[in-house]
Amino acid sequence: MLKVTVQDIQNGGGERLIADQVICADTPALRRKGLLGRQTLDPDEGALLVIRCTAWGLDLPRLGLSLFHSIHMFGVPFELAAAWLDEKGIILDAKHARPGRMYFPSPGEDRCPGVLRCIPFGVTRSRFILEVHPDHLHLLQEGHRVRWREAAHE
Repeated sequence: MLKVTVQDIQNGGGERLIADQVICADTPALRRKGLLGRQTLDPDEGALLVIRCTAWGLDLPRLGLSLFHSIHMFGVPFELAAAWLDEKGIILDAKHARPGRMYFPSPGEDRCPGVLRCIPFGVTRSRFILEVHPDHLHLLQEGHRVRWREAAHE
C-alpha cells in the first residue's frame, strides 16, 4: 500500500495527505484490474496506475488517445477523481470520472514535446494515473506535485 500526498509547488504550499491505502498497479494485470470488483471507495483509498511507455528500448510518448493513457469506468459502480501525472509526479490533467464512461487526458501544448504537437490526437507525457475518492478532486490541480511512498514508512 502507498501513502499519497499532494503539494502546490507553484505557491509554496505544504504537502496534504490524499490517501494512505493506495494500491500500486505496476503490471499489466494490475492496471487492467484497477479498482474493478469493488463496490465502494473510501476517502483514504485509491490506485496509482504505472504506465509503461517503452518501445524498442526507448522511452517514447504515446498518442494521448491511446488506451495506455485512458481509464474506463465500465463495471465500476462509484465515481472517482482521476489525475494524469508526468514522470516527476506533476499533475497534467484531472477529471471527475463517472461510471460507464471512458476518460483520456486532455491534449495540450505543455503536455507533449516539440514536433509531436502536430499529431491530430495529441500526445501526453503522462506516466502515472492516480485514481482516488472524488472528494479529493479539488486537491488535484494542474501543476501540483503528487508524491507517494510505502504507507509503512513514516
